[in-house]
Parts: sequence; C-alpha cells; structure tokens
Amino acid sequence: MPKVEKTTLQDNVYRISILLEKDEYKKEFTNKLKEYRKTAQWKGFRRGSAPIPFVKKMVGPQIFHELIGNLSNKALYDFVEGEKLNYIGSPIPSVDVDQQVVTMNMDEDIKFSYDIAVVPESELKEPTDHTFTFYKVNDLDKASKKELENARLSLGKMEEIEKKFDDKVTLTLKLSELDGKKVKEGGIEHEVDIPVAMINSDEIKKQLKKAKVGDTFTLAPFTDLTVKDEKQIASQYLGMNPDYEGELPQSFQAEIIKAAHKIPAELNKEFFDQVFGPDVVDSEEKALAKFEEFFESKYKHEANQILLINWKSYLQENNKVDLPSDYIKKIITTTNQGIDEESLTKDLPIIEKDLLWSTTRSKLIAKYEVPEATEHDIQHAIAHSIGSQYGIDPHHEIIINIAKDTMKKDKQKVEATYYGIMEGRLFDKVKDSLKTKDKMVSTEKFAEVIAEAFKA
Repeated sequence: MPKVEKTTLQDNVYRISILLEKDEYKKEFTNKLKEYRKTAQWKGFRRGSAPIPFVKKMVGPQIFHELIGNLSNKALYDFVEGEKLNYIGSPIPSVDVDQQVVTMNMDEDIKFSYDIAVVPESELKEPTDHTFTFYKVNDLDKASKKELENARLSLGKMEEIEKKFDDKVTLTLKLSELDGKKVKEGGIEHEVDIPVAMINSDEIKKQLKKAKVGDTFTLAPFTDLTVKDEKQIASQYLGMNPDYEGELPQSFQAEIIKAAHKIPAELNKEFFDQVFGPDVVDSEEKALAKFEEFFESKYKHEANQILLINWKSYLQENNKVDLPSDYIKKIITTTNQGIDEESLTKDLPIIEKDLLWSTTRSKLIAKYEVPEATEHDIQHAIAHSIGSQYGIDPHHEIIINIAKDTMKKDKQKVEATYYGIMEGRLFDKVKDSLKTKDKMVSTEKFAEVIAEAFKA
C-alpha cells in the first residue's frame, strides 16, 4: 500500500505526499508484464510464451508509466475521499519540490507531492425564516384576448383599402431619392412594402390618417423607421447593394402605390381547428379559456424560475466563506497556460462564486437525497434542448443522434446539463418548504421582472 501524508501549507491549503515503495511497485510491475504476455503475440513466439525480459523491452515503459500513474492517482484520491476533503479545482504537482525522473529501471522508492486547496467547512444556512416573493399575473383574461386577436390576424386575409391608413395597414411605396424638394434625376428608385407600425414619425402618421392611394409624402428612412441598422435599411428598404460604402441618401419621396390591412379570421370551426386541433374548441369562450389555461401554466413555470433564481441568490449570499484566493489563482494558471493577470483578476470573483455555489449545492443534494441524474437523463435533456431550438420533436432519430454525438464530444455541455438536472431536482425537493408571499402583477410588469431576474 502506498504511504500518504498530509501537511498544512496555509489555512485550507495542504500538501499530499505519496510514497510508492520499490518492492511493492516492482512486484506489481512484474505481475502486469505477465498479464500482458498472456494475450500478446510477437513473431517468433507462440502466444503467451515470450520471455518476460523481451516483453519488458517491447512494452515495459508504457506499462510501467501507466502503473505508476494509476497507483499514485488512486492513492491520492482514496486519501482525499477518506479525509472528506472538499477540494477546489484539481490537485496540482508541488512546484517547490524536486520531482523524480521516473523510469522503469529505477531502483528506489518513488515520491510524489501534490498541493490541494479545500473549501472551509461551514454551517449550511438555508432560508428557513426568509419570505420570497411569488409572482402571479392578474390579467390573464387580457393576455388571452390579445392572443386570440393575434391568432385571428395571423390566419386572416389581406384586403386592399384606398384611404385612412393606421398602424394595422401595410403600404406599398415607390421610393424616389430627393435632391432638395425635387426627385433626383438618376437617383435611387425602389418599390417596397412598409407597415405603418414601422414608421416612428408622428407627423407622417398624422398625414397617413388622412391620405389615400396615389398621395405622396417625404420619408427619411434612417430616422423615420423603427429599424436602426443602416445596412439593413439600405439593402432591404432601398434596394441598395449591402456592400455600398458611399454616402447614403437621406430623403425620399414616398408614393402610396397600394395599401392593405388584414381582416381577422372568422371565429368558426375552421379557425378553431387550425389553432387548437380538430374538435377541441367550438366557441370563443372556450378558446379564451384554453388560452387562459396556457398562460396560467406558462406564468406559473416562469414564476417558479424566478423563485429558483432568488433562492440560489439567498444561499450564495448567506453561505460565503473566505477562499484561498492566491492558491486558486495558482490552480488556474497551472491548468490554463497563457492566461494573463488582468483576465485572471477580473474573472476570479466569478470563479470563486461558482466554487462556493458548487459546494453549497453538493451539501444540499446530499442532505435532501436528490436522485442522481443518469446518462439517459442527460441525453434526454440535451435532445429536448436541441429539439426546442430547431422546432423538431426531441424523440426524432436525427435529434437523438445529435444528442448522442454531443454526449461524446462536448463534456462541458454534458456537465452543465447534469448540474442543471440536479439543481432542478433539488429545487423540486425544497420549493414546497419555502415561505412565499404572492404578489399580483400585470403581464407587462411580469415581463420586466423575469427579464431582470435572468439578467442577474
């Protein structure tokens, strides 16, 4: 058995020294060579009959280094687990200790030294006396009516009109570049469809309410439209080459060639079947009830997401401990060659915050006996993520194969998904015990709250 010792370098930083005695590792090395010989075959020898010195010459260095690596790693991690050391990052070789040159013909004990930092032990503080806000939307009926209106417009038909153009109208405009107040000879001309809702000039909108097909008005596309990307305006609305680098024309005569608005779809069986599926809804009241049911579920899920974020924030704020920052920097520079001091200093608070949350999460997972996420669980979650991204059934063979490939190649994705599952399961265990107070808000206010929560 390897001999292992722990010495203290500073608060929460230790040195783990491992001694592999020569008699033991040599005996193990010989046994490994004999095992390898049983299945190996070389020209001139029957399978399993090659002399040990020959086997040692052919594959000895590889087998020896694998053996020593396995013995030292096992000794290190068995000791760490036995001591219940909640270490940060990974153990790193001691830089101020001369490391032996390890060869298969050496005739001495082998020593390894690793330095390891741990998260200080502390009492876990949970929000037993804290009251969280649980948001509820109080205008589901308004949201449902708006959704029904949008669905009717989406499935409605376009109808041309001749005059009085409001925000529901789309105008077909002939744009002609102006030179002063006159159309520029040889200037840009382009026909384009522009919804009145995209025009942000109150003066123009006032004119359009009294205008008719055939009328003209002056349009400055780069200031009068809600779109602010100059290249998009130049190419999409003025028909110009996207790579155009000259001075952009600023003023155009806009002639109204045509105008149309959408007539909302009728509330009939065809409409209801298209929106909800065959024979699910047969009246406006049932349609509104379906939408209300959908929004209630959606907002409840999002309110739980806000609660989860606030619960995590509470735990992070109330379970802070002092970490050995200098040693954490040492770990990062050892494992990330080339990282500069400025980036390291900037990222260190974020890294330390993640380390502390990882520790807190592990304690909670153990306390609440959260069931372990399996490989199947992780693959299933990745497939759902990919499927929702592309709007494809996550059980489709293509999505399943992409998820399997991701499992093999993207270890960071696998790790993030694993901890995402575990955090979700942990929150499911504790959320019913959290003290909450309902707060009724409008859909607009709720959108602000959730945007702020996810931004943080």
